[in-house]
Amino acid sequence: QTLVDALDTLWLMDFKEEFDRAALWVEQSLSFSKDLNVNLFETSIRHLGGLLSAFALSRRSGLLDVAKDLGDRLIKAFPPPRTARSRKDTSKGIFGAEFKKLLHHVGLPTEALDSVLGNDKNSSEVVISLPSSDINLGSGETKNLAGFISLAEAYVPIEWKYLAALTTNCSYSIAQDRVLHVINRSLNLEENGLGMIMLTEEGKAFPSPQNRVSLGSRGDSFYEYLLKDLIFSADVAEDKLTKKLWSSFRAKLPGLFAEGRPVDRTPGSSWPHKTRKEVPRGRSGALGGWHESWKDAPSPWLFLKEVTPHQTVPKMDHLVCFLPGAIALEIFHSEKKSEVDLQLAHRLAQTCVHMYWRTVSDLAPEITRFTRNGLVDDKGSMHNILRPETIESLFLLWRTSKKQIYRNWGQRMLAAFYRTKTRFGFASLHNVNQPSKQRDDMPSFFVAETLKYLFLLFSPDTVLPLDQYVLSTEAHPVPILGKAHSGLKPCHAQQTSQAKAEKDGDQATKESTPKSTQACEPQRVQQLEEQMKEGERQLQKLRREYGMCVSDPNCWASGYTYEDCCFPVPVGNMACWDAEFTYSRCCR
Repeated sequence: QTLVDALDTLWLMDFKEEFDRAALWVEQSLSFSKDLNVNLFETSIRHLGGLLSAFALSRRSGLLDVAKDLGDRLIKAFPPPRTARSRKDTSKGIFGAEFKKLLHHVGLPTEALDSVLGNDKNSSEVVISLPSSDINLGSGETKNLAGFISLAEAYVPIEWKYLAALTTNCSYSIAQDRVLHVINRSLNLEENGLGMIMLTEEGKAFPSPQNRVSLGSRGDSFYEYLLKDLIFSADVAEDKLTKKLWSSFRAKLPGLFAEGRPVDRTPGSSWPHKTRKEVPRGRSGALGGWHESWKDAPSPWLFLKEVTPHQTVPKMDHLVCFLPGAIALEIFHSEKKSEVDLQLAHRLAQTCVHMYWRTVSDLAPEITRFTRNGLVDDKGSMHNILRPETIESLFLLWRTSKKQIYRNWGQRMLAAFYRTKTRFGFASLHNVNQPSKQRDDMPSFFVAETLKYLFLLFSPDTVLPLDQYVLSTEAHPVPILGKAHSGLKPCHAQQTSQAKAEKDGDQATKESTPKSTQACEPQRVQQLEEQMKEGERQLQKLRREYGMCVSDPNCWASGYTYEDCCFPVPVGNMACWDAEFTYSRCCR
């Protein structure tokens, strides 16, 4: 795994002899024809992504052959669409009794609703499920070992869409499009922006008290890939859903922000876990200090909280530290550079860096909790496994802003990582405040991501131009589709996955529905659909106005609104609620 994950790192660092030796072994000796159970997500981002990136950089066709063999084995984890019999009940839901009353008021027969929606016990619908979490490479047998599917692990577009473009096998990319449409439809992400991290096979929220909205474990890569897929294929993509979901996510993101006032941070003051007062490293970022300037010092720390259906959780995984880099990457690819967003990314990165500096080892723990005064320890999660997210963000902030402070912070982090070096590699830590207690473990992402981002942070932009390449969640660079240098276009099937699913569903319904329910001309059906949509919009407007009239006005301070928080019924936007402000209080 480490060898495949590190191939493109060797290439970028100009270790061409070592790369050729490793690539030759992969081409001649690496076989996936084994009775071996693997995790679909991890194998896709590490093995499949590593092989495709190495091919993209070196153009060795043998690497693509191995990647295609692996892709053909993993694709079996994505179940094909199936037709299920169902009875569509129009007496409930969005097209329920209220809507029938509305049809009556506008002079339309309520039977028209059944005619369009197919309220018949023989009607059918196309069902698409999310991929299984694990698959046997030899037999193709799939399992969901945890009993649920993680939001972050369901959608892996870069690797699969690039493989589809290289091989013209559209089934690879169609599988990803289907996944995104299932999640969007089940969680209503176009409106909600944020989704629960534990899902059922149908893409709905998994019933568990541990389920939550989080940009940390089980949630991070989904949002990261919305942006990176947008960059990778948006200019030539037929399906614009990715752009809509990223925009919705950015609109709802402020609902997860929380601030903590810092403790005294003047030079020479004592820090938690330090055995002596820290030696001042300069009064400004240009000299290696904490802040770009000391005017920046009094500003509060900015965190991202987690939200369950019942409470707010004041903790921040190190994985969340991908976010400042994602915001910076969005700015990099935007025509209009937003100083507000760049400052937001800077403040989030500052918090992530502080997670490092406050420990004895200068390395961040896996999880940090926070209070109104700043960061505190999570006693059960003080280990460090050499994660890359903060370094990734510093690299992207440097490329976007060219501010020296990000290289200064990166240099100090490089020194901290170097102190974990052993005779055979770099060691994870059991406890960041006890750096002498090392684990016998070095994850493959340390060489695939952490070292690569450190190298790129201090390298010329020409080593890997971000206007030509996008880095996957495992930091594997692939060329952006549609760019002249890549010579590739996205693999478009004759129909997009969504259109095909709709067509299959229409055909199945047509075959199973009695002719008597299809009496309307197509023009009449279209007219009814438009009138129903307009009626739905009017009904939503009335509901919002009614809700504002009867709800607690104290709920709508600090930028929260009834429209943003109270939909979808009956739980609303989870990012709005805490112990004091709940759905039942604000949206009754």
